[in-house]
Formats: sequence, structure tokens, C-alpha cells
Amino acid sequence: MTDNLHEHGCDCGCEEVYELEIMHLTFADDNGEEFEVEAGILDIFMFEDKQYIALALPETEDEEASFIIYGYAEDEEENPVLDVLEDEELQRVIDYFEDEYFEE
Repeated sequence: MTDNLHEHGCDCGCEEVYELEIMHLTFADDNGEEFEVEAGILDIFMFEDKQYIALALPETEDEEASFIIYGYAEDEEENPVLDVLEDEELQRVIDYFEDEYFEE
């Protein structure tokens, strides 16, 4: 049997760490209180002739780390404009994103 373990520093990419650009999102809870979440930008991509952004959400006490997808555009000053997606569109985009980015 071959030993698949190897020394780090082997130049295989096993230690490669990606730093994501951070976007700050503001949400409101059920009481209308606003709170901010730092989300890492996984990718901005095209699907079905529309641009989307996939954001990595951090792990919390109540939830595991996850990602969320919004429609994406930029205003005249190049500030991001996020669009909440309807359930059916969101599911199609999530399926595409998972197939493209998480398939082994």
C-alpha cells in the first residue's frame, strides 16, 4: 500500500490558503435591529446572461459556515448592488454554482 502522506513544503499546493476579499452585509433581525456580517467573495460569475455573486458566510455558534448567492451589478460609482433572488432562480443558480465550483 502506498503512503499518501508527505512532507509539507512539497510544492503540491496542499498548504495553499486563499484570502477572500471581504464584503460587509447589513441585515435586520425580526425586531428590526440591524447587524453586520463579513462575507468573503467566492466569485462573481455569469449564468443565464445574468451576473451573480457568491459570498462565503462565517461559521457562528448556531450555524456552520455556508455561502449565499445574490444577483450582482454595480452602480455608476462602481459600488456593488445586490439583488435578492426568488426561490426558483436561486435554486437554479445554486445548482450551477455547486456543480461548477464544488464538483470533484
